[in-house]
Formats: sequence, structure tokens, C-alpha cells
Amino acid sequence: MKTGYRTRNIMAVPMWSVDNQVFGVLQVLNKRTDVDEGRFTEEDQEFLTAFGGQAASALQSALLYDEIQKLFEGFIKASVYAIEARDPTTSGHSERVAILTTGLAESMEKGGGAGRWKGVKFTVDEMREIRYASLLHDFGKVGVREDVLIKANKLYPYQAELLSHRFDSCAARWRRRRTRRRSSCSSPPAAPR
Repeated sequence: MKTGYRTRNIMAVPMWSVDNQVFGVLQVLNKRTDVDEGRFTEEDQEFLTAFGGQAASALQSALLYDEIQKLFEGFIKASVYAIEARDPTTSGHSERVAILTTGLAESMEKGGGAGRWKGVKFTVDEMREIRYASLLHDFGKVGVREDVLIKANKLYPYQAELLSHRFDSCAARWRRRRTRRRSSCSSPPAAPR
């Protein structure tokens, strides 16, 4: 396919990274004919080389940021796997919570919200944070003892009895304090000496 475009001149320079490696090539075509008779100069080359270094630095930063994001995503996935491996009965729970949570955030935005949530908008970063937080909401399970984590009943009978005694003890202490406060409020002040 012919376009009628004609290349009169080209200048290409290496894009040097901060560690003096060639990261890419920057190329410009067809210098305007009303400037320097349409020819690239050494000054153009110096400028383009400096610009190429800046472009290489920006591209390397973007690639590094992308790598860090991928590593963090890997950490999140490994953490979720570790969480769910501790308690097989909740397999898939973290992902379901993340789907529901991000879905609620998205629908709140689309629906316009109500009351104090009216007009709430989430940035891409905030939505990512919501997703990460919902995936990791059970992270505390990693430090819970196995016998506590996967027991069949909520409390063993001896644990329920111990808890009941603690409640009774706390209630008795509270009643004693309440009685002391009432008696100190109803007694007349002591006479000055």
C-alpha cells in the first residue's frame, strides 16, 4: 500500500540506561526543511541523545514498577494459598470475598451511592487496595494454632465452662464496683476536722 510518504533523512541514537547499557533506539525522521536546510546537526544529535537517556530512564522505571506489582501480586496469591491451606473447609473463600467486595464497590459507584456514600468514586489504586484487603482479610489465620483453627465445634465443653466462669467473675466484679459507687454517692460528706 502506497501512502506517498517520503523519507528524506533519518537520525537514530541509542537510548543509554543509567548503567550505560543500550536500552533501545530513538529515531527521528525528516527534519523540517526550513530549519538547518532540513539536515540534522550535531546539536540535534546531542539533544536527542539526552532525550533518549531520559526516555530510557522513564521506561526502566515503568518496567521496574510493573515487576514490583507482579511480585506483590505473587505475594498476595501465595498468602491466600497459605491461608486457605490452613483450613480446607474455606477453600476459595478469600477469592469469593474479593469478588463480592470489589463488586459492591463498583456497584456503589455505578448506582451513585446513597446518604453519605452518594457520589463516592474509587481510583484504580483504591480498587486495587480494596481487592488486596479483601483477599487478605483472613491473614490472621496463619498464626492460629491448628487445633483451634480446624476444630469441629465452636468451643469444647471445658472451654465453654471456663468462659462461663470468666463471665460470672466479671459480672460479680462489676456488681461490687457498682455497689461501692452507690454507697459512696449516698453517704454524706465527712465533717471537716
